[in-house]
Amino acid sequence: MNKLFISVPPFPGARPSTAPAALLKHPRLQPSMPFLGVQKVIKWRPLPMTPAPRGSRLERALRPKATLKTTTAENVGVKKNIGPFNSFAEFYPYYLSEHGNSTCRRLHFIGTSLVIFILAFAIGKGAWLLLLALPVAGYSFAWIGHFFFENNRPATFQHPFYSLLGDFVMYRDMILGKVPF
Repeated sequence: MNKLFISVPPFPGARPSTAPAALLKHPRLQPSMPFLGVQKVIKWRPLPMTPAPRGSRLERALRPKATLKTTTAENVGVKKNIGPFNSFAEFYPYYLSEHGNSTCRRLHFIGTSLVIFILAFAIGKGAWLLLLALPVAGYSFAWIGHFFFENNRPATFQHPFYSLLGDFVMYRDMILGKVPF
């Protein structure tokens, strides 16, 4: 057990002492002195030192954890959803966990950018037949990322609306720097 001595102000509004812990243990410096206040001892156990896991910070943060909602098939490496999600807030962490590979995220970003560009061009020029290319442009890049780089099944097949919304939220988060490229 390690010990840390801290000083607490003697009355409300008083400033705590900034004296080092070694000085607070000195016999001449009693806790009854007004500038020191009262000493408290905090005990803690040091944490064991373990090596950091490999991969990027996002890949470590998105590593699947055992929960009641999801289970992992170890032999295939595919995460399967057990129950329905009650809200998009519950679905989005699952969606991000399905996009741990940076190449897959980049392909999603390219596909979503292409969808936004085609949509703006079709509306601006009045070329309404281009709207038929939106699903092809968006899903082709995303599915290539999932099947060849992420090696999992896209969430679109189980949760199509949440997946579409998740793609645009992840696109925004990538632009804002919350999710790395």
